[in-house]
Amino acid sequence: MTFTREQVRAKARMVFADKDLDAVMADLDAYGTEPHEANRERVQLAILKLSEEQKLGSPTSYVDAAKQDFRDVLAWAEYPSQMDAGPNSGCDPDGARRNRELDEQQYQDWLHAT
Repeated sequence: MTFTREQVRAKARMVFADKDLDAVMADLDAYGTEPHEANRERVQLAILKLSEEQKLGSPTSYVDAAKQDFRDVLAWAEYPSQMDAGPNSGCDPDGARRNRELDEQQYQDWLHAT
């Protein structure tokens, strides 16, 4: 799935409705400036989702985490059920499939919430 700058701005406006949008975007834009910082809009959306879930006043802590390893932020935001289950959970194949489906649905629901 491809994400756009417009999606990031719209979600930033929703998550940080009481903040200056340009300031929030400047904080988010601290991620994605280095060549190794991949998937800019996808990671920024994950940062926004996590910031909303934790009721943070700023996305900077997750921006910092993404700069260390963007895969962590993606996993926390996009795959919470699978992360909770862990690799050694002994989850049966049906349980693993349900976790994947649950994660996909919850992320799509969040992305499309207005």
